Amino acid sequence: MPIRIQWQDGNPVAECDTAIEAADFMRAAQNGKSASHAKPELNGYPEHPAPRDFVAFFKEQKPNVQALLKGLYQANREVEAEELGKLCGIDKNAFGGMLGALSKTAKKAGISLNLIYRKEVRINGPRREVWYIPAKLLKEHGGAAFNA
Repeated sequence: MPIRIQWQDGNPVAECDTAIEAADFMRAAQNGKSASHAKPELNGYPEHPAPRDFVAFFKEQKPNVQALLKGLYQANREVEAEELGKLCGIDKNAFGGMLGALSKTAKKAGISLNLIYRKEVRINGPRREVWYIPAKLLKEHGGAAFNA
């Protein structure tokens, strides 16, 4: 089960796989090597990228990543991974690779993933559920990106 680290103001949430990784993350944050606590969700990226920047960013994604983002945009609410897989026609087990590719291109483009989507892991009895939530940039500019 992942270890969640959450800032005092509630944003962002970091998920670590091991206690060592969590300790390293907290140590780096304490030493000032992470983003400031004033607006940690931005990670040094501009708060409001221009809409045309997001449209161009979307167009450079691979078709499966585009389908995943479009499904999340069309859901327009938090959605469980299995349901999102059905909405976009992609197996939920493939999300990790696609979101990793999205992360890589987002970093190059200077766009924070926290402005595109959020991921939450919830425990529902014996089940571990992964939920995806469209964030500000996807909600505001997704229509222009998907209709361009």
